[in-house]
Amino acid sequence: MNLFKQLIVNNEDEEAANEEAVKESVAKTHKDSENTVEVKKIKAFDTSPNEDFWFHYGPVVKNLAELRDALLRIDDDLYNYHAKGEENDFARWVGDVFGYKDLASKIEKAKTRKKAYKILDDAVE
Repeated sequence: MNLFKQLIVNNEDEEAANEEAVKESVAKTHKDSENTVEVKKIKAFDTSPNEDFWFHYGPVVKNLAELRDALLRIDDDLYNYHAKGEENDFARWVGDVFGYKDLASKIEKAKTRKKAYKILDDAVE
């Protein structure tokens, strides 16, 4: 086979291989996107003034973003005061005031202030 024909054959083989690679990549991306769950974050809206969350000592928060941010500023003793008692005050507030029962359940299971922060950070805009 002459050199020119050999180049054409090699080029066609390379294009076919590239096309196959692209098809495989698209198929994998499509499969991955089917298995991916899009998580929609919650918008933080303010409560009415009589539903604000009052820490035992420290800040008063009126929405989930403020609660999330407050968890970075308070100490572990204050967190434990509200989270480790008979019931988790944070979870109760999130569930009762905002109606986010699933989020409240996750917060209630959080063993630490940092874990509760992470749960809220993942959920709230």
